[in-house]
Amino acid sequence: MALPCHPPPRSHVLVLPQLIDRPIPAPPSAAPEGGRAALRKARARRARQTSLPARYLGYVGYFVGAGLISGAIMHHPLDPARYTRIALYGTLVFLAATLLNEFVLTRDRPGLARVLVVIGASLALGLVHDRVS
Repeated sequence: MALPCHPPPRSHVLVLPQLIDRPIPAPPSAAPEGGRAALRKARARRARQTSLPARYLGYVGYFVGAGLISGAIMHHPLDPARYTRIALYGTLVFLAATLLNEFVLTRDRPGLARVLVVIGASLALGLVHDRVS
């Protein structure tokens, strides 16, 4: 007797904002002592911690972006207009992954100078690595 195959209910499907905002549960032994203020601080600290799926999506974004860029560089002579667009899409994916990993999923918020240095270095390393490969 075969059981019917039903898709999971929509309530069980997680989207990116839910993954980012989903806190990692704290072990029961980490309960803070000291009243409401300590509980509030501990709750805020747990809320800032990100879940594993959100970090995983950030790193997958790095690899997908780098793959699009390297594929576009290798195939560029075949159809320059098409592969230039693909390289730009790869750059946008890589940039989005950098923003997610370095600024959204981190506890410390860096200043503008650090933001520009990290984004520039990430894109430069991605492009240089693909040129060398």
